[in-house]
Amino acid sequence: MKKCPKCGTMYSDQTLAFCLADGTVLIEDEHSAQTEVFSRGISDAPTENFFPAKTDAGNFETTDTKVRSTRDIRTSGVSPFWMIATFGLIGIVLASGLIGAILWMGSAEQSAAENAGKEMRNDSNNTEIAGSANSDLNSSAANLNVSNRSGSAPKPPAADPNAAKTYKVTGVKSDDVLYIRQIPGNLKSYVDKIPPDGRGIRIVGGSKKLGKTLWVLIEYSGKRGWVNKGYLTGE
Repeated sequence: MKKCPKCGTMYSDQTLAFCLADGTVLIEDEHSAQTEVFSRGISDAPTENFFPAKTDAGNFETTDTKVRSTRDIRTSGVSPFWMIATFGLIGIVLASGLIGAILWMGSAEQSAAENAGKEMRNDSNNTEIAGSANSDLNSSAANLNVSNRSGSAPKPPAADPNAAKTYKVTGVKSDDVLYIRQIPGNLKSYVDKIPPDGRGIRIVGGSKKLGKTLWVLIEYSGKRGWVNKGYLTGE
């Protein structure tokens, strides 16, 4: 026989482990010979209410959730392969930009050197032209001095066919001018400017061929200099 220590109910079924009335654990009765099942309330023994402790399943769920969350965080991390690939791509972009900057700087320096070389060559050509013109003038002066020292009477100068002839400007646009240069050549400096309808221009010296152009020494409004004869025509 088994007895409920709480309500005192007796059970003959040995397979029962809990009281059917209140769920209390059954114990073996000392007087197993007694087979009568007493009804509730006969026993004068004070009854105590025992409530089975409820297991808080939430604790286990919370712990399991934390474990799963930690595992998810570990497995959701960035792969080392992608990190290496990203840093490699950034390095390639930076290297390409650096190489491009170096090449651009080298090209700029080369262009500057070429421009400087061109300017030096132009200055050299202008210097040679000026030296040649001065040499011609000095040679003429030396020949004149030698002629005077010889004691012979100077010969009358040959008649210059251009002395009495005057010229006017041609081939110059109405909004442009003809520059009188200090020496033959299209230089930045000039002595004076002749308007596109200028007249009364006299050729007072020799001529000098420069490339495909012919330059002559002229006089206009009291100013002397060199002009391109291609822009002059007889009046």
